[in-house]
Amino acid sequence: MLSFFRRSALMVKILFLSLAGLVALSMVVTLIPGMIGFSADPAAIQVVAEVGNEEITTFDVQQQVMQMGRTNQVPAEMLWLYTAQVLDQMVLEKASVLAAERMGLRVTEADLRMRLRLIPELFPQGQFVGPEEYEMMVQNRFGTSVGAFETRFRNSLLMEKLRQVVTDSIGVSQREVHEAFVKANEKFVIDYVLFNPLDYESAVTVTDAALQEYFEKNTARYQLPERRRAKILLLDKQKVRESVSVTDVEKQKYYQDNLDNYRQQERVSVSHILFRATEQEPEKMEAARKKAADLLEQLKGGANFEALAKANSEDTGSAASGGDLGWIVRGQTVANFERAAFSLEPGTLSDPIQTEYGIHLLRVTAHEQARVRPLEEVASEIQNLLLDEKVQSSLSSSAEQAAADWRREPEQLNEIAERYHGSVLTPPPFGRGEMMEGITGSQAASEDVFILAAGEIGRPVEVPAGFAIPLLEEITPSRTPEFAEVKERVRTFFVEEKSREQAHAKAMELVQTLEQQQDRDLPRQARAMRLTPATTESLTRAGSIPSVGTVMDLGPRLETIQPGEIAGPVPVSGNHVVYQLESREAPDEQLFEIQRDPLRQQLQTQKQNMAFASFQNSLKTRMMESGDVRVDAAVLERLNSQAVQ
Repeated sequence: MLSFFRRSALMVKILFLSLAGLVALSMVVTLIPGMIGFSADPAAIQVVAEVGNEEITTFDVQQQVMQMGRTNQVPAEMLWLYTAQVLDQMVLEKASVLAAERMGLRVTEADLRMRLRLIPELFPQGQFVGPEEYEMMVQNRFGTSVGAFETRFRNSLLMEKLRQVVTDSIGVSQREVHEAFVKANEKFVIDYVLFNPLDYESAVTVTDAALQEYFEKNTARYQLPERRRAKILLLDKQKVRESVSVTDVEKQKYYQDNLDNYRQQERVSVSHILFRATEQEPEKMEAARKKAADLLEQLKGGANFEALAKANSEDTGSAASGGDLGWIVRGQTVANFERAAFSLEPGTLSDPIQTEYGIHLLRVTAHEQARVRPLEEVASEIQNLLLDEKVQSSLSSSAEQAAADWRREPEQLNEIAERYHGSVLTPPPFGRGEMMEGITGSQAASEDVFILAAGEIGRPVEVPAGFAIPLLEEITPSRTPEFAEVKERVRTFFVEEKSREQAHAKAMELVQTLEQQQDRDLPRQARAMRLTPATTESLTRAGSIPSVGTVMDLGPRLETIQPGEIAGPVPVSGNHVVYQLESREAPDEQLFEIQRDPLRQQLQTQKQNMAFASFQNSLKTRMMESGDVRVDAAVLERLNSQAVQ
């Protein structure tokens, strides 16, 4: 709600964006399936790759996956869905750092400190927050030590220097900039006809004989996948929670050890009404000031603030809630807004206040001074937190033991379930990629079942309800079904395919008819064929065409087509489009002077990114050939085996 006024992001965003920009983390990140509850057992850690003298272990990969999951707030049960390889990016990073060092590039301690000083949360008002606060920030935001964080940050700076060496000579010609300008601003008016297969479904003739023939020609499409039936030992988080407790002594100790977490800054609860205007709009600013003054008189006369905010405020985010912005602290809003909010007595209104966003009327409903929340106030929060920690610790340690007990005493499953606060579930058979019925978020656990042999007990996998340990009981192999089993699916595919064919045939009929005409007129011919033509407004390539997409979706023919010419059928989002260019309007060259520098920078950045990516890939290839980069294919295969569909 306060995002409209915030002046700076939280440290996590700033630090992560700093790293992301420097290390070029704009890739799809692999999140290893089923590794939510992975064990850091040293015996299970293997070296998956080596770059120079540095090793990348399976644990390193898992750690980075977990960090990415936290940073991007990926739900734990969804991590298994990511399939791209994080290892490749880690290898590219280390290979780039190694190449930079061999080129003599260095990042000094002074370089590192200078860049860290650019992070406001570390140096508020230019003063370092102190080593303890720094360590806490890094641990909380990145789940790592200061040393590991600074090593990664230093490597990022080293890669930035390498990137500069590789790409500094790359430039953009005036011709390239002008071509980009024309492409971005050229406008088109287009006559078109959309052929939607859904419009032709009713004309498709369906007979049992036709469906039978279609099925026999496409049997592979209807192959029923392998299904597996498993028995699940579910260690229940709620049952474990009911078995543990938190003492007053533990709560007191946690409170004292984490006292800073319960320091509450001075804060005010504030609502506002905003009329937008900037200093570059003096007339609009004056009108906003007059509107605010008029509303202030109404409020002083007893008018309802919430009602006026809903009807008048131009901050749409807060207007819906009667202008309520909730609690704010110092440093969270722009200066004029803050001064007014913290100077008002609760229950009072401000005069019209000007900020860079316009004119505001403020109402403060409460004002609390800085204080430390007493233990009595936060006791229930601490209790829940400590309970969660105890439950997670208990589950993590007991899950492996429960699995081991089950393997050792398979006939004692019910006793083992009772011993570890669990239950035994027998969900119906399921296919690869499906959740197990009755176990929310069980995709990772079900994937594990597909790497087991019949009768084998798998590893514990974390699910929202606790930990699931599977036993594979039965495998139903993939098979070709009888026609009767999939008749309705066959009907659906048959109708879809025939309707697409009819839509395409009708589109081709329109094109061929127009090509035979001397005076081609798409709208007139479309109406003669009882089709529905449409004409766009004057649009750039990014402009939207209803039910079609953007102008650029019409494909490469758009680049050369001349007014009056016909193009198509063009496949777009499952439909077909036939179009005729009515006009092509060159952009106003006066705009070029305004857009030239931003376009040049954009093109240069694009070319530099492509060049550096090409350099990194070539570097990796060379280093693999020279032996500087070594990847253990067997370990990598095991690491990724659960992602194979």
